[in-house]
Amino acid sequence: MRRRGLAAVLSLVMLLALLMPAAAAEGEEQTAAEPRENPENRFNVMLVLDASVSLNATDPRGNRFEAVRLFTDLLADEGNVLGGVVFSTKVDRRVEPKEVNGREEKEAVVNALENVSYPGGWTNIGLGLTTALEQLEENGDDSLPSVIILFSDGNTAMETGGLTFESEVMRDLALAKAAEQEIPIYSVCLNHNGSADSAEMARIAETTEGEFTEVQVAEDLQKVFQVFYELIYSSRSVTLVDDVFPEEGLIETPFEVPGFGVEEVNIVIVGRATDVALTRPDGEPQELDPQIRDTFTTFKIAAPIAGEWVLSTWGVPNDSIRIEVIYNTRLTLSFNMIPAREEFEVGDEVAFRATLSMGNVRANSLQAYSGFEAVLSVYDENGGEIRRIPMYADENGFEVRPPIEEGVYSFGTTVTGNSLERVSHRIGPVRFYVPEPEPEPEPVRDPIPEPPPVPNTPPTASTRNLTETVMVWPFAGGKYTRDLNGLVHDLEDSSLSYTASSPNLRQGAEYYLSPTGHLQLTLGNFRLRSGSLTVKAADSEGLSCDVTLNFRVINTVLILLGLLAAALIAAAIYLLTRRKPAKTFGGSLTVTTEVDGSVRTSAPHSPAKGRYPLSSFTDIDNVGLDYSRCYIEGSGGAYVFLVTDKPVEWRGYETNSVRIDSGTETTVLVEGNPNRKLKVRFDSASLAFSDYEY
Repeated sequence: MRRRGLAAVLSLVMLLALLMPAAAAEGEEQTAAEPRENPENRFNVMLVLDASVSLNATDPRGNRFEAVRLFTDLLADEGNVLGGVVFSTKVDRRVEPKEVNGREEKEAVVNALENVSYPGGWTNIGLGLTTALEQLEENGDDSLPSVIILFSDGNTAMETGGLTFESEVMRDLALAKAAEQEIPIYSVCLNHNGSADSAEMARIAETTEGEFTEVQVAEDLQKVFQVFYELIYSSRSVTLVDDVFPEEGLIETPFEVPGFGVEEVNIVIVGRATDVALTRPDGEPQELDPQIRDTFTTFKIAAPIAGEWVLSTWGVPNDSIRIEVIYNTRLTLSFNMIPAREEFEVGDEVAFRATLSMGNVRANSLQAYSGFEAVLSVYDENGGEIRRIPMYADENGFEVRPPIEEGVYSFGTTVTGNSLERVSHRIGPVRFYVPEPEPEPEPVRDPIPEPPPVPNTPPTASTRNLTETVMVWPFAGGKYTRDLNGLVHDLEDSSLSYTASSPNLRQGAEYYLSPTGHLQLTLGNFRLRSGSLTVKAADSEGLSCDVTLNFRVINTVLILLGLLAAALIAAAIYLLTRRKPAKTFGGSLTVTTEVDGSVRTSAPHSPAKGRYPLSSFTDIDNVGLDYSRCYIEGSGGAYVFLVTDKPVEWRGYETNSVRIDSGTETTVLVEGNPNRKLKVRFDSASLAFSDYEY
């Protein structure tokens, strides 16, 4: 009887909760809340895990915890808030949400959720969700948006029908609260034997604008939690390898890290890898700290440099392997209309601009936008997309100035590239209208005779054919802009309208001509050698003239290659003309080493000419020089030069080149150490002082 009374009370509470929003709607207009800005791409994440007795059969190996570990491994190492709830008949474990920084803190949360007495009792989903929402309200970071990830292998089921009803009422109240607070619930149902009612889990996700996935095999949970991570954190995985190890057991995989927007790079290896190595774009090895799990291995690159990285993975030949890259990004998109107004006359110039930022750092170079593309979407009054217009990038972002016809529209933009995607908010509604004609003035009673009207004359162009040169640069392409008002004049009208006709442009070239005469030509590749565009300038009465613009395209790649080839030829000629014949020694060399009191003297050597390496003297000690890179060079006269691979001390100063005159023994110190001496004596066969060079 007491349970039935409690069920009735909960039913009344649920009814009142459902009626209160309707009553509020009668008193005032309800507006949808704007999504909270999240430039740091951080969240409060609550993991709600079912511990009911059925999991003993559906997931006996605990694959759900492997999946949760993959999710937490992918989290950025700083700034996320993580907590969890384990439930069955009651709450079996409660982990308060707190900020997790580093691998150990994330691992501690998962360990706490796993170290519960499994299996538990019944499936009280309502209590699990209610507890998660309470924890977010009490301990979550109010500056961050929140999400809940719910895992269960069935639907709400308690010992009696009354307890089941109470749990369902508690569940519905929790869903209403989550929807009101804009907390999406991502639910996954492990329907191992096909007996679970997945409709309940699907409705939980749909009510809160989350996502739902049903899987049959526990081993597939890992992929589901990875997909949920990508949805929540607006990231995208790139599959580098999905194959088997070759006979040599090594797979080398290059991949690109974008120059802007990527905070961390996660690499996920599904399968058994015996060893991994990573080479940075500068050719240096990257230090790794891989997390080796039962079914996968992950490691993270913090603050990666842009460019091409190479992943080397070793394994057993013919073993299956899948390698994926997932970027953690703080990339945000800003979208503006310039000028910002609610109404425009048809023909007014309107600019739409999209800019990218990484946290609080705004992209301000064309290189930062390399690899990204932007499209402006135009929506009708009902929100349906009716037009997509490419946007063009410069150092300040993406921009387009399209002509807009009469009507009411809203606008948005989508930026994609480098395995990332961002969608802006919408601007609108914005009205474009054709103004009403001015009323005719009342006639004058005693009109003064007007002079005969001056006949209208058509516009005239200062030149009918204009040849323009467009430079195409590597990676950036080519761009040409011009205000055509300076080419065409009209005696009667101060402003003309411009339209383009007869474009003779090949693939890779796009143009935009505003009605007021602003022309922009963009070359996206190097295949366009020449082209033309005819522009018609018309006055208010329809009289017009044509101007043909002929474009001559210069590919700077060919110019740069030509200059480089010329420079190489000139350098070769210079080296050939300046090359001197090898000078002879004409005498004998003796080398003595003194290392910590040990003195060794070589036998005399008599080289012919050129450079004689110190490594030829095998009966001396090493004084700290690389003898293979040190040599004695003949001069053709009564002296020689000792050249060392690093500076030595001679006569009180450091040098790499020491002159040794005939008949003298010259001493040098290595690294200034008096216990490490190298002595060289040269005895010329002929003391021909006329051969000395100064």
